[in-house]
Amino acid sequence: MTFNVHGLLHLANSVRSLGPLWAHSAFVFEGGNGNIVRQVSAAKGIPQQVTERIVMFQQLCQLCDSGRLTLQEQQVCKELIGYTPVQNAARVGEKLCLLGRGKVTALSCDEQRAIQLRCEIAASSALQYERFILDGQVFHSTAYTRPTRSDTTFLRTASGDYKRVEKVLALRGTDTCVILCPPVIIADVPAGVPAMPQHIKECFLSHSAVLDIVLPEEVQDSYLFIDFHVEEKMFICNIPTKMKGTKVVACCRTVWRIFTYIVLLRAHFAVYVFWRSC
Repeated sequence: MTFNVHGLLHLANSVRSLGPLWAHSAFVFEGGNGNIVRQVSAAKGIPQQVTERIVMFQQLCQLCDSGRLTLQEQQVCKELIGYTPVQNAARVGEKLCLLGRGKVTALSCDEQRAIQLRCEIAASSALQYERFILDGQVFHSTAYTRPTRSDTTFLRTASGDYKRVEKVLALRGTDTCVILCPPVIIADVPAGVPAMPQHIKECFLSHSAVLDIVLPEEVQDSYLFIDFHVEEKMFICNIPTKMKGTKVVACCRTVWRIFTYIVLLRAHFAVYVFWRSC
């Protein structure tokens, strides 16, 4: 606890010196260290193990990008360099992956009517899932009870509407998946009350029995939901950036170079001061 509080004391200076915390995240750097640790499988020859497997991984990546492989060979290589395949999962298109085993559920009359109007598909039952991955982002419905530290039931559509995932349904016999969501209502700001920053909005959850249908391709992003139980106030906050991949790596490398340069300067200065004092 002492270490955590001590670390918090430096956050303000870090923001002043380097900008927002999300702009110089070290998660990618730490993730790289974790990847190196996972390459070790024996007690002897640890440097050789890490070097050999990292080089093999890089060569495999270069081979995938060379354009000399067939589509089937590229798929095999991507499976080798990717994450461990999920056993219970169903893919719908290129960007959507439904997690877990779907449970057959009967649709209510309102749900059948809404799906008929939205998708022009007549369905009386569907497979219901509790989690899904869309474009690398994990979402779960309100029926998923396992998470205790995170809540990824909230999403934002391309039209700017905010929703909460109630049900995830895969229509049987088709490649169509729909997300049933109650809307998140944005509260009006009373006159004379200071306005919140543009990316933060006060809101409340709709308790209407009517659920909106959102298609996976309409989902744009997730957002942060803040619930103050004592004050009985709720807020939503747009995530400022989704820097990932090469952008995060390049950013982390730049910050690491700056940090190394500062450390070296301080070390040289300390040696110089010690030499002058002698």
